[in-house]
Amino acid sequence: MSRVRPAPALLLATLTIYSCTGTPAIPYDIVLRGGTVYDGSGEPPFLGDVAIAADRIVAVGDLGDAVADEEIDVAGLAVAPGFVNMLSWATDSLIVDGRSQGDIRQGVTLEVFGEGSSYGPLNEGMKADALANWIAGGGGEAAVREMLGLAAGSRVEVPWTTLGEYLSFLENKGVAPNVASFVGATTLRVHVLGYEDRAPTSEELVQMQELTRAAMREGAMGVGSSLIYAPAFYADTDELVAIAAAAGEYGGMYISHMRSEGNRLIEAVDELITVARDAGVAAEIYHLKAGGQANWPKMAIAIDRVEAARAEGLAITADMYTYTAGSTGLDAAMPPWAQEGGYTEWRERLRDADTRRRVREEMTTPTDEWENLLLAAGAEGTLLVGFRNAELRRQYTGKTLAAVAAERGVRFVDLYGPMNARYAASEEPLTINGMHLTAHGNEALAEVITEHIAPAAPASRNAPREAQVRPAVIAKNLLWFNHYRATDGYNVYGGRSRERYPRGNSLPEVPRLTNYEVMQQEMVVLDAMADRDDRLIWSAAAGGAPRGDEVVVPPVTEVQTNKPGPGPGGAHAFIDGDEARKLMTMAPHMRVDLFADESRFPELVNPVQMAWDTRDRLWVAAWPTYPHWQPDLPMNDKLLILEDTDGDGSADTCVAFADDLHNPTGFEFYDGGV
Repeated sequence: MSRVRPAPALLLATLTIYSCTGTPAIPYDIVLRGGTVYDGSGEPPFLGDVAIAADRIVAVGDLGDAVADEEIDVAGLAVAPGFVNMLSWATDSLIVDGRSQGDIRQGVTLEVFGEGSSYGPLNEGMKADALANWIAGGGGEAAVREMLGLAAGSRVEVPWTTLGEYLSFLENKGVAPNVASFVGATTLRVHVLGYEDRAPTSEELVQMQELTRAAMREGAMGVGSSLIYAPAFYADTDELVAIAAAAGEYGGMYISHMRSEGNRLIEAVDELITVARDAGVAAEIYHLKAGGQANWPKMAIAIDRVEAARAEGLAITADMYTYTAGSTGLDAAMPPWAQEGGYTEWRERLRDADTRRRVREEMTTPTDEWENLLLAAGAEGTLLVGFRNAELRRQYTGKTLAAVAAERGVRFVDLYGPMNARYAASEEPLTINGMHLTAHGNEALAEVITEHIAPAAPASRNAPREAQVRPAVIAKNLLWFNHYRATDGYNVYGGRSRERYPRGNSLPEVPRLTNYEVMQQEMVVLDAMADRDDRLIWSAAAGGAPRGDEVVVPPVTEVQTNKPGPGPGGAHAFIDGDEARKLMTMAPHMRVDLFADESRFPELVNPVQMAWDTRDRLWVAAWPTYPHWQPDLPMNDKLLILEDTDGDGSADTCVAFADDLHNPTGFEFYDGGV
């Protein structure tokens, strides 16, 4: 006889659902009686029965007198197909406990892995890293051996290499839910390039594509990326297109935690659409959102971009979670350059005081160059939920970052929210371009900082003292800017940093200096100069005589040009405009008139852009500090105006429209100004 018993609050049934209104009295394994059925179609729920045979739903509806080995009364309860956790990080927890109680009891019957990272394909280094993480976080080798189901006394090692082998390992070990996975774009990159911040060579890219194809043959659903995190951040669009196209050969799709969900949300959506279009694959935006209040209006634009792509015929979809929070790690709060080389190099880099200072500044400065979720949330809006260190876990889990900072005596100044409010309320611009502050913007910023770190400070201002302090602050700010936000980073950290130069007047056999070595030494000079100005600031703020002469500023490294001329010491011979004109061969019916040259206007040295205005004046961006400003020299680049006042076809006057500039690489005329 059948047995009827109470049911839990939510019952789930998976796989194909067959509807019917009546059924002959055939035996089933289980019949769920009288539940409110949500069949997954989106249609309204209905009262009905559900019959199960083995692992299949075989009938849904009014099952009348159907008999079963077991009947469960589910009246008043919801019956639904199993839910899909489409962004699952149960990759480790299912190894520890395959019963999956945390998700099963929420109705999840399918776990989908691979948003950025996947447990395959792995190389030996990646296996060693995974093992080290398990041992550090799981109680030692014995606990990891037990977790992996290895024999007592056996060697502790990762028992799979490919993604397919990992999924088979879970299946053979025994897990309650179904499992599936994308192959992680980060995993492919680390497998081939490690944690280097560079593009793959053509051979390396082919290797990444072959690894993708192998994963697809083993059952991967496509390629998944998570582009705010290092080293995924280092991948360019072409790399993503190449591996997505390889997945597309097997019907795979591209999913992405996009490069930005905040300040560059629209550009990130455009990149995902480009990957889909160029690779010929379907693509899905994972957890679509507009993070940060200032970016909320961008959501409508993002949706319009997706709709336009779909109208074009591209299979672009999106998913989202229905709550106003996100969950991520500390790495999402640190600039990607600090993480290059992986965790070990990242940790060692942070042992350096200068690096920590630079990281701290970038973590607290709004930027479009990388996604800073911590800054967008603020200290009050950041809840700490996970620690590897057991003591920290006991102390701080469930507390906000602001509360922990206060507890530890560390100030966390939230500049983003208060400055956003001031920006919205101000009648005059606080920035010159949406990011860099005007003088008024700096005053507003100073007020926010003062409110946080010196709330008892007097409201009145000491004008004479401020007149002493402000110039020193501006001078120090310029030095810090050129250290931590060098305008020509390609010289400091990029491809040109590897150029080599002779050392001063050294012999040819002496090893040459690289740009990087020279620039790092100049950073030391900049820091010493900043230290000098810092002492001036504090002595002036205290009302004393300016001090700073006790700081020793080291000399700048002397280098020779790597493009020497024929003259003494590698000097080049420069000719004036008239001589240059005589050496030119002109096409018929053409001539060259000389308007101005450096022999008459020495300030014209190194012009980088020229343009005529509507009054026949020639505007020139001149860059005397080219190719790089040296800390012990004046910063005297200029925007010049040359004018022919007597109508003879050549310039008579040259005035500086703007001077004391730095790298004026270009300008344009717009709306009556420049």
